[in-house]
Amino acid sequence: METNAQDDLKYLRQVAEQGEKQPVHGGEFGILWGTLYFVASLYAYATLSGLFSFPSSTVVIAFALPIPIGVTGQYFLLKRFTQKSGAHSFGNRTSSAAWTAVGVSGFIIFLGIFLGKVLGFINADEAVIWGVLQAAIFSMYSVAYGITAQTTGDKAQYVYAAIGLLMAVATVFAIGQLEMFLVLAAGVFFGAVLPGILSLRRA
Repeated sequence: METNAQDDLKYLRQVAEQGEKQPVHGGEFGILWGTLYFVASLYAYATLSGLFSFPSSTVVIAFALPIPIGVTGQYFLLKRFTQKSGAHSFGNRTSSAAWTAVGVSGFIIFLGIFLGKVLGFINADEAVIWGVLQAAIFSMYSVAYGITAQTTGDKAQYVYAAIGLLMAVATVFAIGQLEMFLVLAAGVFFGAVLPGILSLRRA
């Protein structure tokens, strides 16, 4: 019985070490979603600050459009992702699960807030609500990067985790101000697009 337990532990150690030897994949997803919301956030800031003369109502469209575009793009990227060497390693599968949880959680919170406002169940100021959501998502970025760092041994992921926390704090201080959109733009660029580009280059 003791021998079986030791064998199991040895196997788990080998699996973990195998995951650490594989490069972190999935950078293309960060580039996709990060770019979409980078553009949306800059558009929102430019429109609401008066730099653009578009109606303020178009800001909602700017943040809604990335959802179908991103889902469609991710569908095709997933087909390529599963064919990459090491994509099914322990580290990459754990990282994928963590980021899937971030995406699903963020969407569910967004949907709940949206329906709550439409149905009149939420009366809090919109700037505060969306600011809290933005801070929560950046915090989840930090968690996902931290998990990836632990399971892959990629120390750069700790830097990205720190960026997520920094952007979450910056969002808290920018709530209620237009600069919150600039924080969002900086956050998705340095926390998603840039890490994605570096990941693809290293892989």
